[in-house]
Amino acid sequence: MKLRARCCTPSAAGVCAAAALLLAGAAACSPSTTSGSDQSSETSERRGSASARGTAAARGGGSLSTDTDSRTLADTEARLAFLGRYLRMKSPVEDAAFLIHYQDNSGGMVPGPSDWDIRAVLQVGANTAAWHENWKPCEVANADAGDGDSEAIAEEMRWAEALLERREAWRARSTSPRCFYNPRSRGSRAIVFADDGLVVYRTRSQ
Repeated sequence: MKLRARCCTPSAAGVCAAAALLLAGAAACSPSTTSGSDQSSETSERRGSASARGTAAARGGGSLSTDTDSRTLADTEARLAFLGRYLRMKSPVEDAAFLIHYQDNSGGMVPGPSDWDIRAVLQVGANTAAWHENWKPCEVANADAGDGDSEAIAEEMRWAEALLERREAWRARSTSPRCFYNPRSRGSRAIVFADDGLVVYRTRSQ
């Protein structure tokens, strides 16, 4: 293998001296480089750190614990942004009123499952079906009781009525509600007023 040292000039003293200078120059004058694998590792670490910082910032310092009434938030934009931290938006939401209790137990010495109870009225226009896709009618769960879904609707409407009163357009509803539940999580229900574009939505830990 031939080594080139551009910054060292061999003397005319002889071949051996030139060879010695050439080898010494190669070691002294070659620029310090980082291998491709090292560069890739460093880039990956930087990206990982940036991602971690971004996640922590999005969570407002890491904890999601809150007891929040949407009335404490300034406007529709602020309400929807806050709600989006706790609820997966299954369709565009035009407006919302909600009560969120969330106890984030993911930190501390012994992390555990979090506890939550999220109650919301969502104005979603023609997109009500997206909020109960692949869910089952509540009457299926209550078939043995023989009361259809009326009991489930009554249970959720007890808290929902106060939220519905917050918007004049929500007070006079033209359709009878339908109730749906998530078969994979019995703590999740949707009371749907399809023609009014409204969904009374609740999800809670079990």
